[in-house]
Amino acid sequence: GAVVVISNGENRRVVRRHGSAVDIAEGQLGLVTDAFGVMSIVSPRRSAADELSVAVGAEIVLSEAR
Repeated sequence: GAVVVISNGENRRVVRRHGSAVDIAEGQLGLVTDAFGVMSIVSPRRSAADELSVAVGAEIVLSEAR
């Protein structure tokens, strides 16, 4: 999938878009678009919010990887 940069303040991660959460490797983050068109940051078997050290309502910026 496409490569995207997600950032929150000083945290910056490069992730891939995936068709399904099952396609994301353990220990990785990925982006998945659900049936309603909502994009989610996903981490298998772990909270993506914990992985990024963010709380509910935190601003996350998505940008094209260059």
